[in-house]
Amino acid sequence: SPAGNMPAVNLVFALQQLSSFVAFLLPSLAAGSPLYFTRHPQSAVVKAGSNFQLTCEAVGTQPITYSWLQGGKELAALLVTQSRVNIEVKNGTVHFKPFLFHRKNSLFDMGEYQCIASNQDGKAFSLPAMVQSHVLSTFRHSAKYSVVAPGDMVRLYGSAAWAVPPPSSTWKMNGIALMDGDRSQRLSIFPNGVLHIKNMSSVDVGNYTLTLSNVFETKTFSKSYVASVRIGPVSSPCTVSVELPSPHVEVKMGDDATIEAVIHNTHCITGQLSVHWEKDGSMINKATTKYTHQAYSLVVRNILSTDTGNYTVVVTYDSTTLRKTALLTALIQPSVLPALAREQEVTTFSNISVTCTVSGSPMPDIVWYKNTVKVVDDGKHIRLESTNGRLRLVFESFTASDDGVYQCVASNTAGVAIGTTKLEARGVPSTSAPQLLTTTPSAPHPMMTTSSAPPPPITTTDASPPPITTTDAPPPPTTDAPPPPITTTDAPHPPIRTSNAPHTPIRTRGAHHPSVTMSDGPQLPMTTKSKASLTKAQTQKIATERSSRSPPSTVPINGTEIISLGDVTDDFLLVAYIVAPIAGVCAVVLFIIILCICCQEQ
Repeated sequence: SPAGNMPAVNLVFALQQLSSFVAFLLPSLAAGSPLYFTRHPQSAVVKAGSNFQLTCEAVGTQPITYSWLQGGKELAALLVTQSRVNIEVKNGTVHFKPFLFHRKNSLFDMGEYQCIASNQDGKAFSLPAMVQSHVLSTFRHSAKYSVVAPGDMVRLYGSAAWAVPPPSSTWKMNGIALMDGDRSQRLSIFPNGVLHIKNMSSVDVGNYTLTLSNVFETKTFSKSYVASVRIGPVSSPCTVSVELPSPHVEVKMGDDATIEAVIHNTHCITGQLSVHWEKDGSMINKATTKYTHQAYSLVVRNILSTDTGNYTVVVTYDSTTLRKTALLTALIQPSVLPALAREQEVTTFSNISVTCTVSGSPMPDIVWYKNTVKVVDDGKHIRLESTNGRLRLVFESFTASDDGVYQCVASNTAGVAIGTTKLEARGVPSTSAPQLLTTTPSAPHPMMTTSSAPPPPITTTDASPPPITTTDAPPPPTTDAPPPPITTTDAPHPPIRTSNAPHTPIRTRGAHHPSVTMSDGPQLPMTTKSKASLTKAQTQKIATERSSRSPPSTVPINGTEIISLGDVTDDFLLVAYIVAPIAGVCAVVLFIIILCICCQEQ
């Protein structure tokens, strides 16, 4: 058949392949990076009545919207229900105009705030930020009047129920400042505002005043409490006992830890009193700079993770030994290690697990969230498997409904850590994926179709038949009886034929998968082209070319035109198939360059 129509047909085919290739690549490029925070809100101490703002920032597929939580509740809802007009939320920033702290009027902006970022992938929340105002609340203290037997020990203490920032403490006796170690090491003053006086004597009788002070900006705030200590007879039974006021001590890394020990009724001891400390059963060498004895208490300097353990005070007197044990924990902020992958593609219907491994002291609690909603173990589709420091999220048959932003949140008394990953189901066959023609003899060119189902391949018989011609001479005889006409998935159609010559028999094999087989003529590469997809100029050009030669070997089938490509050489098609993907890659690169230029201009 004539090849005059080949340039136009192959140009249309090449453009179609290029557009399909670019459309296949662009969704992955447009998806952008997974959603996660690059800027978390920061904790702060704010002066009541001043303007203040909290800011967060996340990256991911645009657009990204932001909302906020206060104390675990939606801030937007609180603003409406509590008529709080002093807060404005805009572009991921919370503006306090001004920051309010009036407890009597329930205008209370102090609390824990979290930012939530949302986009098409899901939702993620930031690390929490604690926003506080200056506070120095009322005292909690020991008895204001104490009567102590001579030689006994007295413990005086005082602390604020709520103090921001943390206060410092000073002690005075009858108006005279006291120092740690005064009176021949009988006085011990601890950083937490505790005063120990051992071996009470007449010189220790008086009024003791504790003053707590904190400084906010340039102003000092103070509160005081007075305790009166006297010596007198004690009616309680003469029984020696040991008390550890804080049996569990938690201290942040790098700080000093004080383990208090109080011995009651030491006046009852007739012999010598001996006190020493042990860590995990081994005696502590108090000659080192790591440990210091204050009265009967122990101070551990510069806490490290190795200092966590059981500390026991051993009191020996009159052939009697008393022991009391306290647990010291070095607080280590949680961390998620190794870090979770930012994005993980999951084969649809596969069984997968994602493990969150954390560290910290004490061992953090671990919770999985999906789009800021806590994940629940249903025992079937989703399981949570917990081991020491690990929480595995297990999916049985992961599907697109499981897509989302997953966050592993680890928390303890030292802080919070968050690991974020995006899970997305992939691998579902797409019925709209482009079907590419092949040029190898073993894989004949598939016939393109307008049906949404994948087109069946065109196969040939093993014998190499002579070429088909469109002359008026009768075609070569066939070996079989004339077969039924070619059918499509929509409706039957008449057999393909030329206007002047009898048609070449075309045999259909398979009831469910029609494949075109030619027993006596060569295979014709077939393609389909929707008439609606051709422009008016292309249609007129093809019509002009067809009118200048013998009638075309085409026939309309349900609005789809089957076009015979004629004598197309394998070399020409091979070049076309190679050029189309390369052109697609070039188009994608050009798109990225233009996108980068636009971003720089912004």
